[in-house]
Amino acid sequence: MQIQANIQSTFKSKTDAKDTLIFFPIFQEKSSAKLLPPYLKNFVESRFNNEEFQGKNGEIFNFYQDELKQSTKNVLVGLGKKEKLTSKEIRNIFATAIRSIKNGKYTNISMVLPNELLEFAEEIGQAVELGNYYAAKYKSGKDRIGLHDKQIKKIIFINEKFDKNSQELIKRGMAIGQAVNHVRDLVNGPPNIVSVDFMANLAKSVAVENKYKINILDKPKLEKLKMGALLGVNSGSATGAKMVLMEHLPNGKKEKPVIIVGKGIIFDTGGYNLKPTMAMDGMNMDMAGAATVLGVFMLLKKLNIKRNVIGVFPLTDNMVSESAQRPTDVVTTFSGKTVEIGNTDAEGRLVLADAMSYALKMYDAESIIDIATLTGACRAALGERYAGLLGNNKDLRKKLRKAGSITDELLWPLPLHPDHLKSMKSKIADLNNIDMTGLAGASTAAAFIGEFVEKKPWAHLDIAGVASVKSPKRYDIQGGTGFGVRLLLKFLES
Repeated sequence: MQIQANIQSTFKSKTDAKDTLIFFPIFQEKSSAKLLPPYLKNFVESRFNNEEFQGKNGEIFNFYQDELKQSTKNVLVGLGKKEKLTSKEIRNIFATAIRSIKNGKYTNISMVLPNELLEFAEEIGQAVELGNYYAAKYKSGKDRIGLHDKQIKKIIFINEKFDKNSQELIKRGMAIGQAVNHVRDLVNGPPNIVSVDFMANLAKSVAVENKYKINILDKPKLEKLKMGALLGVNSGSATGAKMVLMEHLPNGKKEKPVIIVGKGIIFDTGGYNLKPTMAMDGMNMDMAGAATVLGVFMLLKKLNIKRNVIGVFPLTDNMVSESAQRPTDVVTTFSGKTVEIGNTDAEGRLVLADAMSYALKMYDAESIIDIATLTGACRAALGERYAGLLGNNKDLRKKLRKAGSITDELLWPLPLHPDHLKSMKSKIADLNNIDMTGLAGASTAAAFIGEFVEKKPWAHLDIAGVASVKSPKRYDIQGGTGFGVRLLLKFLES
């Protein structure tokens, strides 16, 4: 599936005559030209004087060392004003710079890093990987080769006195960027390839590579456990549902883990409450929560995260067939609670209900977090820059929001009122999976999920608007964003 190449990195103290392309980050002040090699200093100062280049945020200026363009290509990268530089802007600037030269001519590059930038070493590492991403993985022949050839293969980071800590932070950032890119691939992937079995097998590979304990429950096991909510959603699909549980327990079983549950709807037709054509377009991204959990587990061992973490994700399609569940059906969840199916397109909360109940029965959790492309209501309310944040624990929500502000994966609190739960009550069962008023959809969906968390500290991240976007940030491109991987890692480290 994947042709995305991870960039190989090395570190040097000075540039080399063999370098074919060198990035020089420049602040928005003429004096920053003094940091350049002597052969560039006068040239760049004259560009400042002529106002051809001012070092503004994201400004790119390309030039060669001779008129024949046969020597090293130099790229000046504007950093903006020093006092305004942030982690967010570093990601934007360096990802944009990397993307600006992906024309196939330069696959091995060098990047000079002034000492002032070393405090952003991790973000720079993330940015070069994020900026190197291509979404078009399924082209063939010359088009496929062309895309692959345009990707950067090697990068040399240059600083006069590179300390070991800065090098490790850059490598760490690149590892995070690689995992985010893998999640982007999964979210962008077509459901006939990124299937239930594909996701389960990928989880096995991640577990083997990192020596995690993994348990994959197939459909017969789910039936034996009486997971009626998950099986009800799966009933219209020719592919049996599965549930994946992964363990990262560096502190042994005595420490209570954080449980992270991701929604894994491989494709969502809406079931008998069939989505209209425009709404069904892009529903291959409805497994983004599960992909995010996998992305986090790609990194926990590699980054030596000293926190016990359990990853859980249910996997199924939501299809239409003669065996599919119908509106007015009643299912019995793993917890024993009964649910009337008011709308077959409100399926995500059903699969999460069984996954969260089972996880909390298996593990005595410190807290539980679910991440899901859950509601169009949240997307309508918050757009493509904020995910919805709800839950029953103020401290947990505060920590997650703080982590998101650091990683530029922003969370916006939405309310949970007792009346939101009242509106999810059924006349014939314990709950209905839909609020028939059609109001406060993100909050009522969260209220439903909250009935399955056993009063544990819980937070719900509704990523419906941010998991795949049409208006990307500067370090993203259209499509899958990998939202949540960096945020959850930052939270787990805090």
